[in-house]
Amino acid sequence: MHVVERELHGYKNRALPIRIDVETDDAPEAFTNPRFRISNRVEIQTLPPYSGGSGVLFDVDIASSDLDFDVGKYRWELIATHNGETVTLALGTFELEKEPTTAPA
Repeated sequence: MHVVERELHGYKNRALPIRIDVETDDAPEAFTNPRFRISNRVEIQTLPPYSGGSGVLFDVDIASSDLDFDVGKYRWELIATHNGETVTLALGTFELEKEPTTAPA
């Protein structure tokens, strides 16, 4: 299995939808209990996987309250049960930044 995009980015306290594209020949039904983690800060149950992209797509809706931790770079991973074992399907880096502000006019 291979994830297409590994570098993810978000803003502190801003909701973020993410779609993770995992390159695989397995059907979506082969993956149960999928969860998205950012370091030890956040763990979110994903929406049910479905066919598309390079094999199977996983949609993750991160709430603004989930991104209420220190700005920085963290490891993220997508895990699921596959063939009776918990496996890492994808991983990479998640960069959390301060909310951008606009310059005064």
